[in-house]
Amino acid sequence: RIRQEMDDKKGQAEVLLLMADGTSGADSTIVQNLLSEALSLANLIGAKDLLAKVHYQFYKQYKQEGHYEKALVSYEAFSQLEKDLHKDAVAEKFINLQIAHRAEQANMEAENFRLRNSELAGLYEKLKKQKEKTEQQKLMAEASLQQLKETQTQLVQKEKMASLGELTAGIAHEIQNPLNFVNNFAEVSRELVEEIKESIRLGKEGGGT
Repeated sequence: RIRQEMDDKKGQAEVLLLMADGTSGADSTIVQNLLSEALSLANLIGAKDLLAKVHYQFYKQYKQEGHYEKALVSYEAFSQLEKDLHKDAVAEKFINLQIAHRAEQANMEAENFRLRNSELAGLYEKLKKQKEKTEQQKLMAEASLQQLKETQTQLVQKEKMASLGELTAGIAHEIQNPLNFVNNFAEVSRELVEEIKESIRLGKEGGGT
């Protein structure tokens, strides 16, 4: 009644089997009714394990009653159900193995992806640092180029000033020679003028021309 209230058909069938097994020495009609009801419930829910148990109970009951043909039929049904259950168990185990294998493959692929992502992240950081280093080298090269241009400009300016100094010295030298000549000529002329003036003065004093 409890199983019926819970609508637990598998539980009801199991209880009926226990009752049939517990009353195996009683009236065969009662046992067969219990087993028949358990068989109906097992067929209703498609429970092969319960069907196998019910047919095995029928086999024992028919064998005990001397109904060997019915016992053989029940045993063959039980045996076939056991084979089906074994086959289903093997198939389920095979499916579980396939699922486990696929899960393992998925884990391996996930690990490979993780390793690849880790490698890519490391490569990205390496490229990032290399880029920063290249940018620094570029800035240093630009600064060196600017400094070189400034130095070159200063050198050109110094060369211009040096050339201008040489040119100025050359011009001064060229001018200095005529000036020296003029100065020397002027000094000689001055001395001649002084001598002429002295001669004239002496001539006047002596009464000559």
